[in-house]
Amino acid sequence: MPPDILDYRRPEAELLFRRIGITFAVYGEADAQERLIPFDMLPRILSAGEWDALRRGALKMGLISMDSTMRSNLGVGMPIDILVARRDVCDAEVSYRIEPGVPYFHDLRECWSAALRAAHMAIPRPPYGPDAEITIYASAGGGSDD
Repeated sequence: MPPDILDYRRPEAELLFRRIGITFAVYGEADAQERLIPFDMLPRILSAGEWDALRRGALKMGLISMDSTMRSNLGVGMPIDILVARRDVCDAEVSYRIEPGVPYFHDLRECWSAALRAAHMAIPRPPYGPDAEITIYASAGGGSDD
C-alpha cells in the first residue's frame, strides 16, 4: 500500500478509535488526557506456526471461559459446540462437540481449578477483616480544645 494512502487512512482510524473508546489515560500527569492505544496501520503477518499457536491458545481460553461460566451459572452446561472459522471463509477450521466426560475438557477443568487454588493461596491475606492486626495511629496537636 502506498505511503500516501496510509497517511490518509491513519486519521480516519484514529477518529474511529476515539469514537469507540480504544483509549487510555496516564493519571498523575498534568493533563491526563486520553491517548490512543498504539496501533499499526499494517496488519501483522504471522507464520503458519505462529497462527496455530495463537488459535490454540484462544481456543483454550474460550474453553476455560465456558468452564467458568458453567460453574457460576447452573443454567449453562454441556455439551459445548466449538466452531472456529476464518473471516470471509465458508469452511470451519475446527468443528467439534464436547460431551460430558471428554478427557481433555475434564483435565482442563482440573488443571484450571488447581491453578486458581494455588493462585488464591499465594495472594497475601488482606490487611483488614476479622483476623487482621489493627494498628491505631494517634496524632498530637491539630485537634480542637473543645
